Amino acid sequence: MTAGRLTRPEDTRNTAQAGTSTAQARQNAWAEISQLATVTALASQPDDEPTSGFTNLPDSTPVPTAVEPYSPSTTRTPRAFTKVIRFIPGGTSAHFHEIIGNGDSHIYRLSAQEGQTLILTAISPTNEVFLDVLGEDDGNRLVWEANAISYWFGLLPKTQMYQITLTTNNPETSYFLTVEIPANVEFETGTTSVSINGCIDAQALPSPDMMPRVRYLVHGSAGQTLTVHLDSADLDQLSMGIIGQQDGQAYLRYQVKNNGGTLKLPSTQGYYLDIYAQPGQSANFTLDIALQ
Repeated sequence: MTAGRLTRPEDTRNTAQAGTSTAQARQNAWAEISQLATVTALASQPDDEPTSGFTNLPDSTPVPTAVEPYSPSTTRTPRAFTKVIRFIPGGTSAHFHEIIGNGDSHIYRLSAQEGQTLILTAISPTNEVFLDVLGEDDGNRLVWEANAISYWFGLLPKTQMYQITLTTNNPETSYFLTVEIPANVEFETGTTSVSINGCIDAQALPSPDMMPRVRYLVHGSAGQTLTVHLDSADLDQLSMGIIGQQDGQAYLRYQVKNNGGTLKLPSTQGYYLDIYAQPGQSANFTLDIALQ
């Protein structure tokens, strides 16, 4: 496999197309946070799922349990805090579980690069925790709190520090926040393949019930052939999925010990390559990717 280059959250290059919060994105938000809760049920595979060249496709996709309602205290003092987000080495996401109430301001600061894709998911029992995203240097607000958005993804316009602020009108509630920047897969000039040595560290997660994930992003054109192969000594603890960035379609559904296959790309867009480990499990792996 010819060596290529992988752009992680610290790197700057990316040619992804931005997306914004849509009804489809909200519908698929639960799929984005499957690592945040214990998987207790399996959703049926849709009849109209596009046919792919992958073999041994499973019939279902992990579905997380709902966030348990939080019982508020009788009295509380509004509070504000600011945290700086840092990803673990090799990681592509960070997760936070907090309590928030009306009048609170929870600010998370993230240093990110122009052209990177930022994915934000705020899950709460009553869906009343909302996002606001502001560039600290240019003052450009990417997400407005007034729009009552709890899921958003988009292309970052500038290398700078970004403020992600969470607020609510609820007297008091809990939330899970996932902040994710997929590692961009880039091919060296004249090459069509890349080999990635990656790892999943379950110890960095706030709960042993969470499914740790590493997410990669590869861009392809309709008609191209994407080939992926996953290899690991812990393959029985890993599963892999391929999700369309724009259409949200699962082209390879998660299945333990599924080591990949070949897919003729149905449309020009970004494709997420997700590597999951079982709850509480860490693993090293090699992911080979070819696009022709």
